Amino acid sequence: GQQNESLAWFWSVEVNLGGPDHSWNEEFHWLRAKALQDRWKEEMILVQLEMDWTCNCFLWKATQWGDRMQESLVKHLLGHACYLGRQSQMYSLLAQAAQAAFQDLQSMLVDARDE
Repeated sequence: GQQNESLAWFWSVEVNLGGPDHSWNEEFHWLRAKALQDRWKEEMILVQLEMDWTCNCFLWKATQWGDRMQESLVKHLLGHACYLGRQSQMYSLLAQAAQAAFQDLQSMLVDARDE
């Protein structure tokens, strides 16, 4: 939202719109629209990267907890291993849920990019 922002000073300059200076106004509108489009393209790239980072983080945490669980099993610390296994499973389920949710969004972002 930029709807509540005040306009820059040059938008209030009195210009004869029927005269030869008519093109500058259209050029500014075009530049503003181009900047807005560029910002949305960048935002789409960042959202896709953030979705990947989220899934990778959950998978890394699941692996990390799983490795700790294996260490606890070797040391015969069954209570610790149960807790660590639960943590590993929780992060695995979070990764699966995020991947499923993001898969639908990925297709929407690809469709939006093609427009």
